[in-house]
Amino acid sequence: MREGKGKKERSIPLMPELKRALLRYVDERERQANIVDVETLFLARNGTSLNPSSIRKLVKKYYAKAGVRKSGVHTLRHTFSAHNVNNGMSIADLQKVLGHKKKETTLKYIHAVNTSLRETMLKTQA
Repeated sequence: MREGKGKKERSIPLMPELKRALLRYVDERERQANIVDVETLFLARNGTSLNPSSIRKLVKKYYAKAGVRKSGVHTLRHTFSAHNVNNGMSIADLQKVLGHKKKETTLKYIHAVNTSLRETMLKTQA
């Protein structure tokens, strides 16, 4: 990812299924005739970059379709964090993926993680 929050460049791990889906999307997108922002991965129908408001609306729409009540975009970061920590990702690796400078900031994202697991991780990864 280039130029996320704070204009930081960061890499994120992708599951094989997501990689395949992104490759299909890119292949389909390249056949689009009206691409304006060629450096942008996700485009609006008119070929320009999606703006933050459009992204929020899309996320809210798909949350509603899935029956999810809490529908903020930031909820995805918290869910991603909790899921990865529950599946064994270290706090240090999560900190890198999220682009945090301080471990304390990352710890706020794992509040949903099993309490005993969280305590164990904090002790072993201090």
